[in-house]
Order: sequence, then C-alpha cells, then structure tokens
Amino acid sequence: MSWISGFADKAEQLLIKIDQNAADKLQKKKAVKPVEEARLTEVTTDPTPPLQRHKLSPPPSPAKKSLLPQVKSVSVMVNQSQEEEKLIEFLNDNSKPATQTEENGMDNVSSDSSSSQLEAEKQMLKNEVRVLNNELSLLLHRTRAAEREAENLKAELQGAETSRLSMQDQMNKLMSQLNTLQHQHQTLTTENRQLEEQKESVAGEQVQVLQDQIQTLQDQHVSLTESLQAQERQSGRLESARQQQQLECDSLTQQLTQLRAELDQYRARAQRTLSDKEALITQLRASNSDASVETSFQTELA
Repeated sequence: MSWISGFADKAEQLLIKIDQNAADKLQKKKAVKPVEEARLTEVTTDPTPPLQRHKLSPPPSPAKKSLLPQVKSVSVMVNQSQEEEKLIEFLNDNSKPATQTEENGMDNVSSDSSSSQLEAEKQMLKNEVRVLNNELSLLLHRTRAAEREAENLKAELQGAETSRLSMQDQMNKLMSQLNTLQHQHQTLTTENRQLEEQKESVAGEQVQVLQDQIQTLQDQHVSLTESLQAQERQSGRLESARQQQQLECDSLTQQLTQLRAELDQYRARAQRTLSDKEALITQLRASNSDASVETSFQTELA
C-alpha cells in the first residue's frame, strides 16, 4: 500500500536526521571543552596576590529527561561529579594558585573524562538508533506479510463466494424441478383415483384396458416417486454442501477481520515509534541548549 511506503521513507529520513543531529552535538561539545579549559587555566595562573573569594556553591544542574537512563554509564556520571567537586574546591580555595604542572594535570584529567563521556554518549546514541532501525524494519516486514496474507484470504473468500452462488443456483433449479415433479405426482394421483372410480362401471375388455392403464400409471407413479426421492436426497446433499461453504466463508471473514485488527496494531506501533524518534530529536535539541547555558556559566566564572 502507498501509505506504508511513504511511512517507511519518512522513518528513514527521520533516522538520518537523528544521526546528523547527534554528530553535530558531539562536535559542538568537543569544540566547547578546550575553550572552557583554557579559560580556567588563565584564572588559576594569575600571578597577582590572591584576593578574598566568596564561597561558590555547585551550580544547579537542570533536570534533563534522558531517553534511555538505564543505558548511561554510572562510572561516567561519578567521574563527572567528582571533577565538578574538585573544580569548586579549587575555586573556593584562598591559598596561592597551584603550579603549572598541577594545572596541566587537572586539565588532562578533565579532558580525558570529557572525552570518555562524549564517547559513551555517542555510543549510546548509536545503539539507540540501531535498535530503532531494527524495530522499524521488523515492523515493516510484518506489515507487508500481513497485507499479503490479507490479499490471499480476500481472494479465497471471493472464490468461496462464487462457489456458494453457483451451488445456490443449482439448488434453485433442483427445487424448481422438485416442484414440477410434485405437481405431476399430484396430477397422476388424481387421474389414478378417477380411473379406479371408473373401473367398477366398466366391464369386459374396457376393464382389462383400464387395468393396463392403471398398471402403467402405477409404474409411472413408482418411477416418479423414486425420482422424487432421489431429487430430495440430492437436494439434501446440496443443502449440506451449501451450509459447509457458508461456514467456510464465515471462517475466512473472521480471519480477515483479525488480520485487519493486527494491521491496525502494527500501524499504531509504527506511530508510537515515530513519536519516540520525535522525542529523541527534542531531547537532542534540549541538550544543545543546556550546553549553551553551561558555556555561558563558565564564561562568567572566567
């Protein structure tokens, strides 16, 4: 169906945009970190006598809704928290600035931790995109299989309906023949009764002729009776076959309804998948905004 093909194209375009946004986000973070470290180095290597600094408290971290919190590495979060505490203690320290060697060591640790965090976030985004790709491919495959099965069932249902109509026509013809035979039987029965009434008043050869006619009529009556019984049996068989065909038609109709319901479920799951991807894009945009806020805060400290 055309709407499924369009849906698949949109999903692929959305995945490509997610990959591009994730790559842009990682590149921006890598570009921002060296600038922040350079500014911190300039603050700590000031040769002037230390001034009285106000105690700084840790900056409030904005509440971020992670798309997959269970996937994020706990060790990376602990390292980041420790680095922030060390940085705050260093800024609150009233003693003389540290030497250039200590500053370089702190910069290297911060750079390594930031790189590890960026790599972990990058791997997490890649895993999420890969999982979404697999789910979407499986969903499209099941949808197409369900459509093919629905088409096959529809063709079988049409064939069964054609067969049922043909059998219905045959049964109608047999019922018409049965009515004709019943009418003939009634007519012959009436004539037979009339001949039997006339037999008593007819003598001699007429009696013999009448008896022969009666015998002939009786033979015809027996033959017609047997034919009528055979037609009734055949009509019964056709009725049973018609009922069986009707049951099969009902079963096929029920299967088709079930397949349509499954197709609607697959369609709803696909819609939820698209919603999840849109939420991921929103999260990435929010992360970019949070990175801008952090850069502004570091600039004020410098």
